[in-house]
Amino acid sequence: MELHVSEGNVKIGNVVSVSLPPVLSCVPGIPCRKKCYALRAWRLYPNTRKAWKENLEIAQQDLAYFERELIANLQKRRSKRYFRWHVSGDIPFPSYVSMMIRVALALPDWHFVCMTKRYSWVEKRNFPSNLTMICSAWGSNCPKNDLPVAQVEFKTGPRKEGIYCPGTCTSCKLCWELERGQTIVFKEH
Repeated sequence: MELHVSEGNVKIGNVVSVSLPPVLSCVPGIPCRKKCYALRAWRLYPNTRKAWKENLEIAQQDLAYFERELIANLQKRRSKRYFRWHVSGDIPFPSYVSMMIRVALALPDWHFVCMTKRYSWVEKRNFPSNLTMICSAWGSNCPKNDLPVAQVEFKTGPRKEGIYCPGTCTSCKLCWELERGQTIVFKEH
């Protein structure tokens, strides 16, 4: 099996990423399941579904291989230096967090970001300065720690407090620079 590393998409621009299956790798009973934007790609694109499933299988079967392959892939890239963990999916198990830290330490010239609902797995961890861990909140489900937070502003809900996402990572890259306690707000899409 081959690790599938994405070159980017319309929303995140030329940001490199690795994704996992939506819902299958997420917190059981996650409140965002009904409105998950990644489920659309999961249903519509068989190659995407296959790639995300294979990435999860590799992580589950041989996390060291996953790590080596990702580092080797990123070392070959000269111009792209921004990486997002999981455009789809979430951290599948606790030791995966340690692997993410090792990848960031191995590639100090890269900037890594991860949005997660696995609060208890990340809240008491120290992360390298080039890995920004953002707690992804949904509605009133907001973590009680000082990590940066990503909030969704629902189309029918009240305006949220925080820095608003301009809608694309191409020129912004703000998420990679968020400080502890800051909030980024995404409009529902």
